[in-house]
Amino acid sequence: MGSDVAGLFRPWLQFIANEWVYDRAGMSKLEAFMRATQRSSAWLTA
Repeated sequence: MGSDVAGLFRPWLQFIANEWVYDRAGMSKLEAFMRATQRSSAWLTA
């Protein structure tokens, strides 16, 4: 990799890493909601 390409690679990599962190934070709330829904529906079907 040349220095000009290496200069573009790090900001891109940081952007991708930050997107994963933001997506993960948002999905954790959704996952918690889905788990609670699954638990409550298990009580209804038992």
